[in-house]
Amino acid sequence: MENGELKKFRKKMKRVKKYMLFGLCILLLAIFIRTVIGEPCKVPSGSMAPTIRTGSWLWIDKFSYGGRLPERWADIPLINAFTHIDVLRYADAQNYWGYRRLPGFTKPKVGDIVVFNSPENEERLLVKRITEIRTENDMIMYYLMGDNRDHSHDSRVFGWVPERLIVGKINFKSNLQEFLTSSIFLITISLKPVLNRHQKLPPPNINP
Repeated sequence: MENGELKKFRKKMKRVKKYMLFGLCILLLAIFIRTVIGEPCKVPSGSMAPTIRTGSWLWIDKFSYGGRLPERWADIPLINAFTHIDVLRYADAQNYWGYRRLPGFTKPKVGDIVVFNSPENEERLLVKRITEIRTENDMIMYYLMGDNRDHSHDSRVFGWVPERLIVGKINFKSNLQEFLTSSIFLITISLKPVLNRHQKLPPPNINP
């Protein structure tokens, strides 16, 4: 009798392990997608009107330019949950692993609409259009402006933006690419509540 119960217990544990492994794989896949491929975001302002309207949901394409690799522990989903502890947050602030980006299929060019970390506050995401590109001290720099010139906080205020702050581009292409990005969008949006419990920042809103 005891052997029978033991077999049932072991069988049940195997099933639990399979479910846990499956869940872990899905979670890691979602983290990989949001780090390297892209992620959805909502635009709360009209700085890019009429091209992008207030309240629009967009897909940040990180894959085309090449996904940025983490510069510190706080940049890694899940692991960055530990940086909520004051001591660890302070210690991690001293880390800097350098700027590295995976190979992409294209380079940012004039006319592209890009999402980037604000030079004034790197925890804040902005969306603007590239109007000029130059090289300064071996670093590519971008001059970024909103389409709604009269209501846009852009390079006219904070200056040129280095390449390392570029997160990705806004892609308006359709057909197959739209289908693929829409599918990934639905996956990541459905897992957003799980991921956001462990992330340092709230779901990204793109500011003016």
